[in-house]
Amino acid sequence: MEDFGEGGIHPHENTLAKPKEDRLKLIRSCNANFSPIFGLFSDPSKRIDSILRDAMRQPPLYDLADDVGVRHTLWGIRENRAIQIITGQMADKQIFIADGHHRYETAINYRNEMREKTPNFTGDLSPNGFIGDEPFNHVMMYFTNTNSEGLSILPIHRLVSSLENFNKKRIGEEAGEFFNIESLPFNGDEEKDVRQRLFLEMKNRGENGPAPASSKQGHVFGMYLGDNEYFLLTLKEGGMLEKYVENSRHPAWKTLDVTILHTLLIEKVLGISEKSLSEQKNITYTVNEIEAIKGVKEGKYQLALFLNPTKIEEVQAVAAAGEKMPQKSTFFYPKLITGLVMNKLE
Repeated sequence: MEDFGEGGIHPHENTLAKPKEDRLKLIRSCNANFSPIFGLFSDPSKRIDSILRDAMRQPPLYDLADDVGVRHTLWGIRENRAIQIITGQMADKQIFIADGHHRYETAINYRNEMREKTPNFTGDLSPNGFIGDEPFNHVMMYFTNTNSEGLSILPIHRLVSSLENFNKKRIGEEAGEFFNIESLPFNGDEEKDVRQRLFLEMKNRGENGPAPASSKQGHVFGMYLGDNEYFLLTLKEGGMLEKYVENSRHPAWKTLDVTILHTLLIEKVLGISEKSLSEQKNITYTVNEIEAIKGVKEGKYQLALFLNPTKIEEVQAVAAAGEKMPQKSTFFYPKLITGLVMNKLE
């Protein structure tokens, strides 16, 4: 492990306080990693991929389906030459954390705790790359080549609750300062078709524009406030990004959909602060839009906000620039199942 900003491991998201507290308690109690951090690297030559394909010609160590039917297959590589090639290829790679920011930061905190308890620990990041022999100086990770097929990013939608003086009409009026708003009304039996239209329009406009000159794509969002009506929100042109998003931030960060949604709608219109976001007071996250809509209908949430998925190139650009997206900006898929491999720290 290394501290962020001191080497080749880059985060792309901010983290939440509560999950890190829980994960630190787990490591203290069990002295083990149960779920690997998901790292991305770039290997256009796919040399590592070819070695992995060779290993997959052998019978797997495990082959199982989880409770939602996803198949997980694990192979082992024991050939020293193959291991040497992989480690040699990976030695100078820049690693972008796709999933597991809380686990990585928790592992750093645990390492620091253990170093205080171990006066003569051998680990520290030095010019020769030596990190130390103690297990607490390391954390379990797995790596995916961004040039390989099959890697997907799903959007994580926002569910809003516990807002004081909640007023649907006011939200619509204030959001209109920043977005062109289109109403998509429906009767009961029309809802499925209208919902599909909402997400299809989001996808098409997000990929094809119209877009501000500073962006590669159009910035478009969905909103559901209850009742028989969805809303399509498209960012207005005319310098909205430059006017309201901090000029000091890198362009890769400023033009993210999730940045625009948080800055203009969640912070300015809904009045939810960064502190409230970090403490998870008003926002709940989900990748399932049907569950989100159901939660609003049942009164559990006041409104739902829908996003298009972030592109892998955007994640890499933000991380390489040293910026961080808002919490829960990306859901990388597929993920390894927890507990398939465990890493003892003692």
